[in-house]
Amino acid sequence: MYIFFKQFTIFLIILFIVSAIIGYGLSNSRDLSEYYPAQRWGEFYNQEKGSIDLIFLGSSYSYRSFIPSFFDSLLDTKSFNLGSSNQTPMTSYFVLKEALKYQTPKIIVMEVCENILIKSDNYKSGIHNIDFINSLDIRTGLMLTHFNLSQIVEYLMPIYRFNSYKTWMLKGSKKKIRHLVGKGVYSKYYNRGYVATFPRTNYREVDFSKTLRKVNRKWEFEQVEFFKKLSEICKENGIKLLWVVHPINPSIFNNINNYNELSERYKALAANNDVEIIDFNLEHTSIVAQDFYDTDHLFYEGALKISAELASRLKRKKYF
Repeated sequence: MYIFFKQFTIFLIILFIVSAIIGYGLSNSRDLSEYYPAQRWGEFYNQEKGSIDLIFLGSSYSYRSFIPSFFDSLLDTKSFNLGSSNQTPMTSYFVLKEALKYQTPKIIVMEVCENILIKSDNYKSGIHNIDFINSLDIRTGLMLTHFNLSQIVEYLMPIYRFNSYKTWMLKGSKKKIRHLVGKGVYSKYYNRGYVATFPRTNYREVDFSKTLRKVNRKWEFEQVEFFKKLSEICKENGIKLLWVVHPINPSIFNNINNYNELSERYKALAANNDVEIIDFNLEHTSIVAQDFYDTDHLFYEGALKISAELASRLKRKKYF
């Protein structure tokens, strides 16, 4: 019996090692088309150490809206967008910790929205970063805080993970995991973390005027707590932190009756963390419904507008 258990244990160890080695190769070659985490982190690590002054964090509202090269041309700075799909404050915390190992930014602009504050499951948020981050301690922290026990086992057995979720592939494979941003719409990686979205010739504008959105929902305690942790890291490193609420498509926003209640909660959360906040849903901007390709995400032309609006406010408030 002892020999059996010994052999079985050795078998499991070998299986784990082989799975980890093969899985590592798969994770580096898989294609998360239109999310672009590999390109984003790869380009980030190629930046000259200590050269970035401004870093953007947040969800897809961030990396599909804030164009670093445009900010740089207006503010005479160098910036990078480390937003990622479904990025929660918990994920932003670990992304920032990794970024600070390579860069010494003066300002962090963090996109804030209720959709990420209500999230209790951080798996998707974590999985869009964990395979592409260099530091073992940050990957370990992400795994232990973002995944439950079954997800940890799945993560540590990447062959199963990639097969289970159909996300694995070798270079040259015709299979792709695609984020279909909408019919008649396509995206491409621009540079420094920003992803641009454009209409195709067959694009037809969607009418969202009758779409209703519920706001002012219950926020997850852990997400609120990680906002606090983020602000503390920034203070410890002498970094100015600014929260930005991304605009909602005006066609939908006009149907929201209790947005002011949500806005007051944003302000209270910012005040509790001693952070300034800009809510573009309550600011006068040039952004119109036609700048959006869905309920919240902006076309490239809309991203130029919001980037110009935010850059103007950063300059006016003497962040630069």
